[in-house]
Amino acid sequence: MSNILRSQETSNDVLRHVARNVRELRLENGLSQQELADRAGLSRRMLVSVEAGDVNISLGKLDAIAIALGVSFARIVSDSSPPSPHGEIVWRGHSPNSQAVLVGTATVRREAEFWLWSLEPGEFYQGEPDPEGYQEALIVQEGQLVLTIDRETERILPAGTFTLFDSSKTYRYTNVGTEIVRFLRTVLN
Repeated sequence: MSNILRSQETSNDVLRHVARNVRELRLENGLSQQELADRAGLSRRMLVSVEAGDVNISLGKLDAIAIALGVSFARIVSDSSPPSPHGEIVWRGHSPNSQAVLVGTATVRREAEFWLWSLEPGEFYQGEPDPEGYQEALIVQEGQLVLTIDRETERILPAGTFTLFDSSKTYRYTNVGTEIVRFLRTVLN
């Protein structure tokens, strides 16, 4: 896996989040830096640098730290404030448009379904409630999707946004715009 790279032009919030989260989680688990480093298969020096926010660490090594702490990868790299609807930039390449954005996580018990959807202007899809515990994740690629949950809550999702919702209620996807809407739908169970 590639590294999380610092950008010279902008501060790298991810490294700051990682530093804070790893240190807090290590202390909550009553681990020394050496104990956590050993569990994650890292050197103590590397872990010290991670906690200081001074190192470009591979995503694979961050995942090893998360596993050693018994938490999700997202917990390690995310800000503790409410999540952005655009996600968290976790990796940057050398070119400005090369990046990986973690848009959300969900616990899956059995399986995940991945769908490519498109709705022409004026079209809608009325979804029936899924069994309890099901969730859907939507990432809008083009156009603007209107998501209505339980006939009450309406979310307007322009291109480039993400949402995760409990699909054990009725839901509806609607294209009220003049352009086609394309989105990725993941059903999590």
